[in-house]
Amino acid sequence: MRKVNVRKRGKFININLKLIYKYSTAKRYSEAFESIKKELGKYRLAYLTFYVLNQALLRIAQKVNSKDALRNYQKVIRSSLRDAAYYFELIENNPAADLQLQASILLR
Repeated sequence: MRKVNVRKRGKFININLKLIYKYSTAKRYSEAFESIKKELGKYRLAYLTFYVLNQALLRIAQKVNSKDALRNYQKVIRSSLRDAAYYFELIENNPAADLQLQASILLR
């Protein structure tokens, strides 16, 4: 398994966001990364499971005020772990591949 310096990786991600996206989109993604980092930052990538991700998404759902915002958090989690698995090869599989928003969350 490769060792990854999270701070350097985080700076790399922030630089790319600023170059690729509009300011408002980059700001929303940065805020999403920070919220997700608070929920999942204590776990190593290899120990993230579907259950852990689902519980984190449920905790985030209690804090956000719209379905679209929650969907954005889900997209960030799924795409980040997809990149970690297939692009950077930091983990063998993507535990968020089947991560779905539950209907009960969306109906509140």
